[in-house]
This record gives sequence, C-alpha cells and structure tokens, in this order.
Amino acid sequence: MRIYFSLYLIPVVVVALALFWLVLRDDRRRLWLVVALSLAILALLHPVFAMVAVGLLLVTQQVVAAHAAGRLSGGRAVLIAVLIAVVTLAVGKYGRSAAVAMWGGEEWITARLLMPLGISYFVFRLMQYVFDHLRGVITDNSFLRLAAFMMFIPTFPAGPLETYQGFYGKRSVAFDRQLFYVGLRRIAVGYFKKVFIVDFLFAIAFGELLRTMGRPGFDLDELGAFAGWVYVI
Repeated sequence: MRIYFSLYLIPVVVVALALFWLVLRDDRRRLWLVVALSLAILALLHPVFAMVAVGLLLVTQQVVAAHAAGRLSGGRAVLIAVLIAVVTLAVGKYGRSAAVAMWGGEEWITARLLMPLGISYFVFRLMQYVFDHLRGVITDNSFLRLAAFMMFIPTFPAGPLETYQGFYGKRSVAFDRQLFYVGLRRIAVGYFKKVFIVDFLFAIAFGELLRTMGRPGFDLDELGAFAGWVYVI
C-alpha cells in the first residue's frame, strides 16, 4: 500500500502539474501525459500488472468496437466483460497464495507478480464502460480516453468508484484557482485526519480495548488508511 503514498512521488506530482497546466495546451497531449505517468508509476511498482492492464484495455476497446460494428452480440460482449472481471479479481484475491504455493517465499515473485491494491476499482470501471456502451449511454470509444479514465493513478488505490462519463464530465479544461484552493484544503484536512486522528488518537483510545477483546490481528493501519484516504480522495 505504501507505493501509492510514497514521499518520492511528491516532486513527480509537482512537475506533472506544471507540465499539465503550464506547458501542454492541447487536451489530447494532456491525456497522454496522464496515461504515460500513471502507467510508468504502476509499472515501476507492479510491472506485470501494468502489462496486463494495457492488454485488458485493448481487449475492452475491441469488444466495444466489435459490438458497435455488429460483429459481436450484446450477450457475448457482457459475457466477455464478466469473464475478464472474474478472472482478474480471482488472481488478485488468490494470487499471493498461489504464488507462495508454486514458488515458495520468493520475494521478487510475491512482490511483483501479484495484482496491486485497487484492482477491484479497475475491474468495476472496465465493466461499467462496457455496460454503458451497450446501453448507449457512452458513444465514443477512444483508447486514449479509456486509458486515462482507467489508469488515473490518484484514484487507483482508493477510488472513488465513478463512471466514465462522470470522470470526464467533472474535468476542467482550464485552470480554476478556486477549485485548486478547495483541493488543497481537502488534502490538508484529509492528511490531518489520517495522521493525527486515526493513526494517533484512534490508536491511543481504542488500541488497548481491541487487544483486550481478543482481536490481536486487527489491523489499525489498514483501517486508518482507508478512513483517511477516502476523505482525501
């Protein structure tokens, strides 16, 4: 989980924001920057899944294109989307156990050949894209726009789980100072809640109680990360 919250990503984000708003004027180039940067970060931490993700995006776009051209029925398109989702989630859920059983405790394999945190968001977005295309809610089928929607790294580990049309409907093509200040405020308040309230006060107030209730395996860090990051995002 620490991959998504590393301090080393702060200068990367600063440079990316400067490029996005100050250098790149064409929206298509901005989307390519989002895709390239998100894919690079994901590939650095989960190289195998990064390749799998690109493959899933290509398959999804081709399924939608085949249905639009009349070469694939709606039922088969749904079946393919569901199979992709089930297989991907199954590997994400049981991949670690299978890798340990096959290769033992090999650190490189268990660290890199597994699905990353947030795989469920990836799968659900993929299914939503296919289903809304079949219903006629989404009409375009651009690989670039699909990749930017699916691979947007800030929402990969913790959501929110939003639709393709919602993702682009809320985008601002021009820099909005008011939205910038609101975003900074939400990030600051979210980090305060995560670090001080959850990691510090919550652990002091309830840590001993949970231990005395016979729940030593309860992961306060995971609960705290979830509560804090949901607010931040």
